Amino acid sequence: MILLDQSGRDQVRAQHAGRLEPVEAVPGFYFLPERLIAAFDGLDAYPTGDLLEGAKAHMLGQLSTRREQAETAFTYGGVPVKLDEGTTARLAAASAGLARKPSGETVDWQLARGVFQALDLTALEAFGDAAFDHVQACFANARALAEAINAAADLDALRAIDLDAGWP
Repeated sequence: MILLDQSGRDQVRAQHAGRLEPVEAVPGFYFLPERLIAAFDGLDAYPTGDLLEGAKAHMLGQLSTRREQAETAFTYGGVPVKLDEGTTARLAAASAGLARKPSGETVDWQLARGVFQALDLTALEAFGDAAFDHVQACFANARALAEAINAAADLDALRAIDLDAGWP
């Protein structure tokens, strides 16, 4: 099989204007039967491989992107907070630093652009715990979806997997 991502599909369609239409295997991943390689000039430049394995690899890549989107989309105290690696590192450092300060001290924390909140150690740790729980829930969902993708016996089983389901 000739395996194509969206870009490859667009190139094949442009190169063979209306004479060749790749078939969608799963969203964003397409194929052409191998017998077409000799029938159409230029197709030998495209990757070939096992369709099911290629579709699984494509979906696992989409899953990784979807997990990252879910992970960074975090709300704390009703405020959307961009939760990335920098934020989690700053949370850990702020908690460690505030733990060494006298009881009752606070840090000013920017939850979102223009939204600041003074947090004492207990509030900062609660924020960190909520962020940790959110990230872990994202990884748990991603793991379940990855296991479903890897276990899929055919394209129909892959198509039935909803990569938008189950995110916190």
